[in-house]
Amino acid sequence: MQMTQADFEGLLAARLGCEPPQVSSTAVLEDSFGLDSFRRLELITILAEAGIELTEKEITSLRTVGDLYDAYSRAQVRPDDVGSLRASTPVAPDADVTGSVMPAPRATKRFRFEPISPELMPFMYRMAIDPDVGHRWKFRGFVPDFENFCAGFKAGALVQFAVISNETRQPVGQVVCYNCDHVQRFAFFAALFVPELVGTGIPVEASDVFVRYLFATWDLRKIYMEVPAFNFGSFSSGEGRQFEVEGILKNHSYYAGRHWDQYVLAIYPPPEHGRPNDGGGRVFTGGSSGVR
Repeated sequence: MQMTQADFEGLLAARLGCEPPQVSSTAVLEDSFGLDSFRRLELITILAEAGIELTEKEITSLRTVGDLYDAYSRAQVRPDDVGSLRASTPVAPDADVTGSVMPAPRATKRFRFEPISPELMPFMYRMAIDPDVGHRWKFRGFVPDFENFCAGFKAGALVQFAVISNETRQPVGQVVCYNCDHVQRFAFFAALFVPELVGTGIPVEASDVFVRYLFATWDLRKIYMEVPAFNFGSFSSGEGRQFEVEGILKNHSYYAGRHWDQYVLAIYPPPEHGRPNDGGGRVFTGGSSGVR
């Protein structure tokens, strides 16, 4: 049975911790609720739990609470789709999984990971130097020439993938694990996405799948993210839930005429891997995105 708009707005208010009067059809999502990438993904998850699987185009076009309800109203609810946003189904550490171990997922209904072929390098280069997102990446606005970019592309990388949209069949981002220490069992993670997807929650979803893949494939105690202060606000609501802030390097990174603090964030293995959470930190429960 379809919810009325009033019931739908009441559900949003409860899930977002807002007063009901704040949640009206004309309320702008970012302005009214201060949504960062994690909170945006929470909205998508609310719809997924109601059986609504939004397309990439629908997600990027969401602006108001009314847009959310319209997407909910248009969709055909299919019971087998409920919860399809989840990257994987957790398995209890003491469960008997003999003969039922599944490979780590590298895809969802919205995207898939592919090895980065030579044909994809022009896209990777354009994204890395894009003025709208390139400052979030390791170059911090510096524009290397294409040959030097390609020559150093794999330096320090344990594994990296292109993120391919299933809707457009075009690349939309990159996820990478780098500087892995197999003795101390930690590594670093970063991700970069095209400007159109920044702030939509989709990069968070993709990052969640990638991090779970890393923990399932390598025996890592934790995964670090290095995040400049000017980028931390885009997903800071995940602190204490999806990651822990384990250090702040003061005046560490230079960009736009000043020095910025750099946050060192840590993600711990999800419980389905049956490994102790050594540092008492959190794990991905809906995603995180570390952008170098």
